Amino acid sequence: MRILAYSAGTCLFIGFAVAAYWLLWPPIKAALAPPQDIMVSVTLDNRCEMEDDVFIVIVPELGRSAHFHGNMAHMTLPDNVTVKLAISPLYPDFAYDDLAKPVKEKVTLIAECSQPPRLDSIFGAMKEQFGKESK
Repeated sequence: MRILAYSAGTCLFIGFAVAAYWLLWPPIKAALAPPQDIMVSVTLDNRCEMEDDVFIVIVPELGRSAHFHGNMAHMTLPDNVTVKLAISPLYPDFAYDDLAKPVKEKVTLIAECSQPPRLDSIFGAMKEQFGKESK
């Protein structure tokens, strides 16, 4: 009878060990794998009254940036970084603070300029200088 109990316990232990390995190993392996480079297409959804060329996409972790051509920017990036929208360095007196988004093959960044009243004066000045009608 003891042999049967030990055999059942051993089989149960091995079963739990196999199930744990099967469930836990893929996420652990993915977390330990080196980042893979992917081609990222970033689309600009410009809801501001400014030209698209005022904005750039930046990769904070790498210190890299890309300009939009039309409303698209393309970059080859590791799959573990983020991208965010910013104002082109051609306009150093202005800033645009956006949340970073994790990269994937297609990312859309939204330029939203409607802000609380205290920020309206900042965006008003930007619209005057870089507005679509001013060109």
